[in-house]
Amino acid sequence: MGMYDNLGDMLEVIDDFVVETNELLDELNEDLLQLESAEEDNELINRVFRAFHTIKGTSSFLDFKALSEIAHSAENLLDQIRNHQLAPSADIVDVLLETADWVRSYIGHVERREEYTKSVDQLLAAINKHSKSKAEKYDEISNDGDLFTSVSITENLNGDFIPLNAPQELIDEFIAESTEQLELMGADLLSMEIEPDNTEIVNTLFRAFHTLKGNSSLLGAAQLSEMAHKAEDVLGRIREKKLQPDSNLIDVLLSVVDKAKEFIEMVKQNRLTTQDISFWMNSLKALLGEKTTAPPAKRPSSPAPKTENVSENLEKSSEKKELKKSADSSKKQDTIRVDVDRVDKLLNLVGELVLEKNRLLQINRQLIEKYSGDKEIDDLDGVNNSMGHITTELQEGIMKVRMLPIANVFRKFPRLVRDLAKDKNKEIDLVVEGGDTELDRSVIEAIGDPLVHLLRNAVDHGVESPEIRRRKGKSSTGTITLEAYQEGNHIVIKISDDGAGIDPKRIAKKAIEKGLISETDYEIMSDRDIINLIFKPGFSTAEKITDVSGRGVGMDVVHSNISRLNGTVEIDSVIDQGTAFIVKLPLTLTIMSGMVVRVYDEVYIIPLTSIAETLKYNPKMISHVRGQEVLRLRNSVLPLLRLEKILNVPNMQEISSKERYIVVVNVAERLIGLVVTGLLGQEETVVKSLGHTLGKVLHLTGATIRGDGKVNLILDVPEIIETSLG
Repeated sequence: MGMYDNLGDMLEVIDDFVVETNELLDELNEDLLQLESAEEDNELINRVFRAFHTIKGTSSFLDFKALSEIAHSAENLLDQIRNHQLAPSADIVDVLLETADWVRSYIGHVERREEYTKSVDQLLAAINKHSKSKAEKYDEISNDGDLFTSVSITENLNGDFIPLNAPQELIDEFIAESTEQLELMGADLLSMEIEPDNTEIVNTLFRAFHTLKGNSSLLGAAQLSEMAHKAEDVLGRIREKKLQPDSNLIDVLLSVVDKAKEFIEMVKQNRLTTQDISFWMNSLKALLGEKTTAPPAKRPSSPAPKTENVSENLEKSSEKKELKKSADSSKKQDTIRVDVDRVDKLLNLVGELVLEKNRLLQINRQLIEKYSGDKEIDDLDGVNNSMGHITTELQEGIMKVRMLPIANVFRKFPRLVRDLAKDKNKEIDLVVEGGDTELDRSVIEAIGDPLVHLLRNAVDHGVESPEIRRRKGKSSTGTITLEAYQEGNHIVIKISDDGAGIDPKRIAKKAIEKGLISETDYEIMSDRDIINLIFKPGFSTAEKITDVSGRGVGMDVVHSNISRLNGTVEIDSVIDQGTAFIVKLPLTLTIMSGMVVRVYDEVYIIPLTSIAETLKYNPKMISHVRGQEVLRLRNSVLPLLRLEKILNVPNMQEISSKERYIVVVNVAERLIGLVVTGLLGQEETVVKSLGHTLGKVLHLTGATIRGDGKVNLILDVPEIIETSLG
């Protein structure tokens, strides 16, 4: 049987293995050379040990027996060095370097999908020659078994913290990798519930629990390792078709993932203590048909995980079903890992370069006007144009480095919807589309909370119970669709359901009861205006307060958070057909397109994302309603605000109506007119914060430096509307 006969559906995993192992080998060679010359360095020895341990574990999972055996022997030799049973002599380092070279050769065969048929006995003998006991004490540890089960961890019942057997750098890496891994594990568990026969998902989960088991054992987190080992056994039974991943099994494994997250959080805070894990161990043993102690009636209480940190789920996309690729078409992807701070610093420098480019262009225009026809000026103009193109390409390139797929946010939501649906006794399918759509990292970090609130709202208020749906002639299972796609310089995120829809009359009734609007207001409001009242602070249609809704917070948070991102949220709803929330966000918060406006002697920037249109000021279009200046625009009546009054700009000169303009802005589907005294054009601006000294300034979101070198302030349109009109 060939090396790859049973790996037909894991070619992508093999490609990742090749890339990661080559990276490890590059670091390994450098570390081994340091090991020979350096004084005793426990951190260095641990790093080399962990490299061979990682290679051993992954190759064992992929059933690359020769590689696993060699890595295991090297790992045993390094463990004796770690335990001060051996010194890292030149001869030992030579053997380890020879081993690293052999591993690289083997990986080359794997990358080319070639069989490896040579004997490894000579290399094994060379490794074992230096081992005092030839690692007999490790023979009981199979490649699938516990690593260092002999490590004694004192389970202090007084709650003393358990020390970890690793340097801080290794612990930090363990925390980062495990946190990411656990999120993906929760994702795959939910996918397995939907696709129980998908061997790719089962293999991925098996490998994840195996890795968690080995790494936690290596650090001394024995209980976490024990729990992961038993979960790995469950996945092994599923791989062997001896267990079926039903809803109960998925619930048990999800609870194990949640408990593992608690362990990781304790490690993160340097507060690892012995826990009562009998509930999880007994639950896993029950799945395996093993003898259990009397399990508790219910899961022990523990700090409830925040909704924002629940396990993520992978999208049910066609990409998931097309992982199998031919060996000929598979290509290694060269990657490097860069600290985020370095990328941010580089982005700031590029932003400064863009500002200087704008200044240079302005100076160039002035020189052309003054010395038109001069050859040197024409040459300078050409160089400026070329510099402009290069700077733009550099800016776009750095921005792409900061881009992350929105799947990083979406993955948590299937678990969220599943848990909420169970709690509400509803049957709901979540369909996720467009997870590969990319957004700037800063937007990714900020959009999570608003989307959580919208999904909770869809589960609680949108989708009806199975009984009500059947009475309406609908399927008992509701559907919530979460999709993302790019539209110009914006990303659109749409959350829609096929539920009850929003009844404007019910919204209006509640709003009147709460004093948010009057009966007179209601008579002149459109259905869209009424529906948008749900964004008002304190508004809720829930009859009673629950852990999901009813307190009148949530939707106003959605609106304010999205507005802070210079985004908008719209609602489209039809009674008994469903509701859709459409969120539009800029791709990045660092570079912004804005309209430059003049308010007497002051110049401000209005984000283009907020602007619906601009028009000349016409006194005939202006009137008053209840003391409020309004603009009659086609068939609509819009509130009118004068920026000089809102921003307290001194009126140093008389401005005629002919010199005024109205900028119509759109905030949450609400149109408002802003009166300015001049439009200076549209510009790409680099957004700068106002700094810690000034902090948050009313009506402003930041500042920018324009081509003339002057600092201009960027207006916070949603805040202006909120404070002026309420």
